[in-house]
Amino acid sequence: MSKFKEYKRKNIAEMRPYVLGENLKGISVSEVDDPENDMGMVARNPQNHQDQWYVARKYFEENFEKISDIKRHFLGPRLLNKKEWEKIKKYKEEEVKSNE
Repeated sequence: MSKFKEYKRKNIAEMRPYVLGENLKGISVSEVDDPENDMGMVARNPQNHQDQWYVARKYFEENFEKISDIKRHFLGPRLLNKKEWEKIKKYKEEEVKSNE
């Protein structure tokens, strides 16, 4: 077996909540996972929606956060660098102030 190394994700993860009692046919679930008691997430490959797997709730909560609508709008298929994100935050703050 090869040695594990650390890697950072380059893209956005597509996930949805597991629904209690749903049919998991076609969704990979590790033997150590227990979807019916854990109530985690189902992830899918953005390029192949048939490729789906279960993500344990604790792992999901420790490693993922929902992308806000403003980030999603400007994000597209890649992650923004800090300078780009600061511009978007400033724009959004100005928009909020103008609506007050």
